[in-house]
Amino acid sequence: EEPEISVGLTEVYGVEDEERKINMNMSKLTQGNKTEYTKILERLLPDPEGEEVLTRNDVINAIIDWQDTDGPVGDAENSYYEGLEHPYKCKNSDFDFIEELLLVKGVTPAFFEKIKDSITVYSEGKVNVNTAPAEVLTAILAYTELVEEVIKYRNGTDGEEGTEDDKFWTNANSFTIFLKNKGLKSENANEIKQYFTTKSDNFRITSHGTVGKVTSRITCVVKRESGSKKEKRATYEYYHEE
Repeated sequence: EEPEISVGLTEVYGVEDEERKINMNMSKLTQGNKTEYTKILERLLPDPEGEEVLTRNDVINAIIDWQDTDGPVGDAENSYYEGLEHPYKCKNSDFDFIEELLLVKGVTPAFFEKIKDSITVYSEGKVNVNTAPAEVLTAILAYTELVEEVIKYRNGTDGEEGTEDDKFWTNANSFTIFLKNKGLKSENANEIKQYFTTKSDNFRITSHGTVGKVTSRITCVVKRESGSKKEKRATYEYYHEE
């Protein structure tokens, strides 16, 4: 007689918006402005670790050189990449996916692991002030005290995230007024405004499924298209199954 086999099925899934993260494409985040891009990454990225003696600015320069076409700001161009054991060319174009950063000089797996949840390439560049975590807000706002005020406002009177009394901004102008009321100079608030949005159109969906001893994980990014409610469609930006 065949033994009875019990197969257990477990499913876990979740959704988060990509606009809560920093877009690593300079053309999207700062419209190609290297100075502003550098300032934001200086506040976002950790110090590099490893055998190579690199500073945070060395890594930022390498990230810029991977994208731009108007001459090097560091020493990570074709001459460097073509001299590696497994050579390749410097891309000189936008990142197509965040894992591409691992091809950039100074971006080790350990370094990437620290930043991967805070970065994206699947947005128009603006950060959703209603959903962005503290480290992303700090990268743009710079002032820790101001970031604390933003999160305090979002959490509502009970101080807890994800409860019924949470607050949010409906447009960038209302957020600019909030910044001014918290002491930020008008010119600084208006300049910062360009980096923020109050809605999201790109969403990362992650699903884990287990049947017996077999586990599968699917990750995809979908983009919500504009239009009327009846006309709205979602398109795949990224799909990976493992």
